[in-house]
Amino acid sequence: MLLAIAFAIASLRLRHHKRAEGHGAARAGDDSMEDSHLLGPRSWVSSAHLACACLVVLSAAGRAAAQSTTHYGLLAGVVPRRHTAIGFDPQDQRLIMRGGMQTTGADYTGRFTDDSEWAAGTWLVHGSVGLAFTAKGMFVDTVRDRLMLWSVVPGQPTTLYAREGGDWRFVPTTSTPPFRRLSAIAFDERRGRAVLWGGSAGPAVLDVWEFDGNRWSSISAPGPTGRDDPGLAYDGVRGTVVLFGGRDVASGLVLADTWEWNGVAWTRLAPSRTPPARTGHSLTWDPSRRRVVLFGGGTGLPGTVFADTWEWDGADWNRIATAAAPPARTAHAAAFDPATRRVLVVCGEDNGGLLGDMWAFDGRDWTAVGECGPPGLLGHAAVYHAAEREVLLFGGRGFDGRPLNQTWRFHGASWARLRPPVSPAAREFHALAHDRGRARTVLFGGADGSQVFDDTWLFDGASWTRVNTLLRPSPRTGHAMAYDAVRGRVVLFGGLDAQGTFLGDTWEWDGSVWQLLQPPSSPPPRADHGMTYDAARNQVMLCSGRATAYLTDTWTFDGHTWTQRAITLPDGAHAGCAMEYDPDRRTVFLLGGQTGVGAWSNQVLLAWGGSAWTAAPTWTIPVPGPRSSASLAWDETMHRLVVYGGGSGWVGSSDTWFYTRGVAAVVTSLPPQAGCSGASLPTLSGFGQPVLGRRDFLLDLRHPDPPSPTGPVAFLLSSGTAGAGTRFGVCQLTVDPGSLFLSAVVQRTGTLASLTMSIPLARSLMGVQFTAQGVTVDPTNHALQGLTFSQGARVSIGDF
Repeated sequence: MLLAIAFAIASLRLRHHKRAEGHGAARAGDDSMEDSHLLGPRSWVSSAHLACACLVVLSAAGRAAAQSTTHYGLLAGVVPRRHTAIGFDPQDQRLIMRGGMQTTGADYTGRFTDDSEWAAGTWLVHGSVGLAFTAKGMFVDTVRDRLMLWSVVPGQPTTLYAREGGDWRFVPTTSTPPFRRLSAIAFDERRGRAVLWGGSAGPAVLDVWEFDGNRWSSISAPGPTGRDDPGLAYDGVRGTVVLFGGRDVASGLVLADTWEWNGVAWTRLAPSRTPPARTGHSLTWDPSRRRVVLFGGGTGLPGTVFADTWEWDGADWNRIATAAAPPARTAHAAAFDPATRRVLVVCGEDNGGLLGDMWAFDGRDWTAVGECGPPGLLGHAAVYHAAEREVLLFGGRGFDGRPLNQTWRFHGASWARLRPPVSPAAREFHALAHDRGRARTVLFGGADGSQVFDDTWLFDGASWTRVNTLLRPSPRTGHAMAYDAVRGRVVLFGGLDAQGTFLGDTWEWDGSVWQLLQPPSSPPPRADHGMTYDAARNQVMLCSGRATAYLTDTWTFDGHTWTQRAITLPDGAHAGCAMEYDPDRRTVFLLGGQTGVGAWSNQVLLAWGGSAWTAAPTWTIPVPGPRSSASLAWDETMHRLVVYGGGSGWVGSSDTWFYTRGVAAVVTSLPPQAGCSGASLPTLSGFGQPVLGRRDFLLDLRHPDPPSPTGPVAFLLSSGTAGAGTRFGVCQLTVDPGSLFLSAVVQRTGTLASLTMSIPLARSLMGVQFTAQGVTVDPTNHALQGLTFSQGARVSIGDF
């Protein structure tokens, strides 16, 4: 029964023994799975995602009790932003992202306070501790081996934090630099000091501040003109800190000068080649190639944002020609990742709004390595694109009030931005419907703030195509569309034209042309109404909206005429609501909306079963707050309703919600078992969510005082929990050796070792539970033959 555990432990001891002899040392930052053992066929494999294959062998005994209640689930994640800060934590061997702004341009409100870690190909939200920061305010103190954050909040003293044990800890200092906006900071490895320069607090700030690990000191020295948003990085070739560009505070000019700071004085350099003048760019020291890498930035003028890559070799600037490049951007963040030996660029702002992608530069070319989710949106539209088996989202109003032309897909448990070669113009309050019979998503109308559109676009899963028809609906916004599956037509009703007139016409799209219908009966003109196809009753449904008053009526359309079905809603109007049909429940759901000017419905969700609207049951807290102009789509793959964005004001939210009968993903720590611990007890915890379709769930094993900082670690996973009599020496086990389905040996770096789990998008796994326990080498623990067992964890796989 203990064969698999003994097998893993033997491997653990063998690896520890080899490392003790100096053989096979792992490179820093490599926490991928090295060896794994499956019960059944005895084979060795090497895969960071082996756990996905192992999960399918779990028996029914590992499944949670079936749940029939309805739940709201929230998908947490990093959303696009600018002026965020990133850095590599040398203790945890992970890239950390902190904060950022949800606004664009010169608006410095709307700060994020989340703390995220990059793992398994995505950003995982780790917590929100309320710290603000300044742009480019994160650096690695290579002398003291810690990640540092310089935090700035207007009207408050500046503060310094160090990341230790996975948390930010305040660093007390006798003096601190005064407040400044858009300064830059870099760590001088030769002198072991952080160097802070630039920024403005009304006038430009000209003094240099340095932090030696204990205290700040101010140095006044003649040098560059006062500027904000410059680039600053350590130049390891010359052993100095190099500065490039920025915006002159006094004149507003964007600069292209190069300076270096040696700890005593500034020196202006005269390279033979230099990048164009810019601000908001990034400078990053790449120690593997001994180069400073410059990327992006802009001139501060509309439409002028760069996507070029330059390198500083200590004597001259050289432009690097790459086959691929990140989209042009400014106000992004950059850091060197020693685990992959690449320079990383993340987030930022382009001419179209905020960005949420991440790219890696290896000295030759750029590679896209990650994507966040859509920004906070109002007035966007989303629909399930059946041909691609994904939710498709387009457009909407961003945080800064500008419409966007971004196309996003949601598949399983994550968002990804699509970049089709052709795309509709930026817009908001347009309408989408999926023409299932022709495998095309249809877009019509909307507005961009200066004009109202009357164009028709089709999306085939790869690109948008504009269709020009002689006859088409007039320009409008706030209209609604639904696909009639029986008749194979997209039905459009109402909206608001450019003159502010509410419309009450009915149109149909047959895949080629628009046709204006003349039904004998029709709803009154309106905009911001909800509409969907009720497949259980073979009719298009329309509800609420606004005209000269906020409306509470419900109508159905059978292809010939409109029929009024209800006069009132349970709590009044729901203008700006979203509607969608749930085939599992044979029910139409209505989400959110406004009951009047500046008033939003407190009834989050209403249900229509064919005769009346009732409050839909919700059994978990929290639930989405009151909102209008959100999107609601039925995800056929996961059998759930997906809600994105919307708000109760002029700023949209960036949250993704599910309405499902599924099971919540839960990780529960089990109490330490008797006799397992050695000098100190390792802790095992889940990081991220064990959700169907996610590739980023981690089991983290942290050791407070590792006796072998680079030693191997074994993860043991079983479908059951051991009984009271199951022991290993004096230790009572948490995992059940008889149902062990995975034993994996990974490399620990510092205090952390992680097992990456890719959970398949298979509903058969929903509710499956398993137990995990970690084993580390501890030569001081003679009672357990030189080993220490962690406490256990119970993991329940859910769909939210």
